[in-house]
Amino acid sequence: GVVVVTKLHGPNLLLLLEQSLCLFHHAYNNRPLYDILVFTTEPISEEEIADTRRLVAPAKLNLILDNRGLQNEIAALTSDRRTKFLSRCNVTSPETLTWWSECPGRLAYNWQAEFRAWHLWKHPALAQYRYMLWLDTDAFSTKVWDRDPVAYMIEQDLVIFFDNFPMGSSKGKEIQERVYATFNTTLCDIVLHKGHLQSKTGPDCFKGIPLVHGFFHITNLDFYRSNIVQNWVRTLIGDCFLCRNLDDQVAVTVPAAILAPERARDMRSSGL
Repeated sequence: GVVVVTKLHGPNLLLLLEQSLCLFHHAYNNRPLYDILVFTTEPISEEEIADTRRLVAPAKLNLILDNRGLQNEIAALTSDRRTKFLSRCNVTSPETLTWWSECPGRLAYNWQAEFRAWHLWKHPALAQYRYMLWLDTDAFSTKVWDRDPVAYMIEQDLVIFFDNFPMGSSKGKEIQERVYATFNTTLCDIVLHKGHLQSKTGPDCFKGIPLVHGFFHITNLDFYRSNIVQNWVRTLIGDCFLCRNLDDQVAVTVPAAILAPERARDMRSSGL
C-alpha cells in the first residue's frame, strides 16, 4: 500500500527528475520497489519519459497529467472565484494567461502548491494506496539508506513522518481564520517534543504557524483523506484559486498538529 510521488511542471525539468529518482532508486527503492507516480502540469510524451522509466526499473513508474489545462481550470471556476482570480492577476481575459504568468507568483508554482494541498489526496491514481512517500524533484539522496522510514512509519502507526521541522511558517491572519473555521480553535504554537509534534491551541492566536518542510515526508493517506481533513483543505483553499501562501506545507501540518500530534514524528529525532 505504499507509493512514491513527485511532481514537476513539464519536459523542461526531466533531467532533474531523472537525477532525483536515479539517486533515490540506488539509495532505497531498489529494495522495496514501490510504485512511483509522477504528476506533471504540462504533457510529457512516452518517448521523453522512457529514460526515467529505465533508471527506476523494475519499479513501475506512472506519468499523470494533473490538470485540464490552465484555460479549462479557469473556466471551471465559479464566477466569484474567477472574478477574484482575474482581478488578482490584473487582467480582464483569462486567454492572456499562461502557466508562466506572474499574478502574483508564477502560476505554475502556485498550481503545484494548490494541487499538493488539496487535489492530490483524493486523486484516483492514489486510491489503491495507504501510504505516500513524497519526494521533491530537486531532493537528492546522497547515500544508501540504512534504515527504512516507511517501515518505521507503518510500525508506529504515524499520520506523518517528516524531516526538517520547522521550515518557515505560515503568514497572514487569513490562515488562522481558516484553521478556526475548520477546527473551532487557532494554533498558538507547534514544537517538537520527544520527537513528535506538540501543539498549543487557543481561540485567538493569529501569529504564524511553524511548518513541516514539504520536500520529503511520508503521509498516511487514510488520515489525509478523512472527512475532517478534507474539510480543512477545502476551507484552506476557499475562494482563492492559485494563491501561493495556501500551500501543501500548511495543509499537511495543521491537521496533524491538531488531531494527532503524537503520531506526527520527526525522522532525525527517531534515529533516521
